[in-house]
Amino acid sequence: MAISLEDCIQQVTGEKVVEIVREEKDLLLLPQGLWCSLQERKDDDRVFSVGWVFEPGHAITSSCVFSSDSKLKEVTMGRETALLDV
Repeated sequence: MAISLEDCIQQVTGEKVVEIVREEKDLLLLPQGLWCSLQERKDDDRVFSVGWVFEPGHAITSSCVFSSDSKLKEVTMGRETALLDV
């Protein structure tokens, strides 16, 4: 069965504000302001995230959510801004 590119890629439209909380214990810091993390949700989904802190308090991130049977469920990309009073 052939899968076309149109079936796989969706255009990103609009903006959405989402509050994300990351635990320091889940982060693996890499050189040059890069980081990655792996988190397991209560529903047994796994979230793999990577990011680049390009200036203090600002990052570009990408996350993939996989189901417990390793199927890709969601891919997100975004620009994040840290909250100062957490």
